[in-house]
Formats: sequence, C-alpha cells, structure tokens
Amino acid sequence: MSGDTAVLLGIVMLLWLGGVMGWWLSSKFYESRYKELLDASIEVNKVTLSSLAQSMKDIKARKEND
Repeated sequence: MSGDTAVLLGIVMLLWLGGVMGWWLSSKFYESRYKELLDASIEVNKVTLSSLAQSMKDIKARKEND
C-alpha cells in the first residue's frame, strides 16, 4: 500500500507543480499584456492632458485679448 501511496503522492505533486508553473507563465503573459495596455493608456492620457492644457491657454489668451 505504501508504494501505491507514493505513486499517488508523486502524481499529485506533479499535477500541482504543473498547475503552479502554468499559473506563473500565464501571469507573466497577462502582466506583459496589461503593462502594454497601461503604457498605451498613460500615453493617451498625456496627450489628452496636453491638449486640454493648450485649450485652456487659448481660452485664457482670448479672454485677455477681449
């Protein structure tokens, strides 16, 4: 019975290790995908804030000229 238990324990450990490695690889994949999306989002926000700041400067300049 102890031989069967050892084999069963070995199979369970291999399955657990495979699951952990799969989870780690998928988390690295998703991390890199989310990082790309986050960087793109930050770039869009920079452009949006830059154009908003320029618009506010234009409005302020028009008010001063009136």
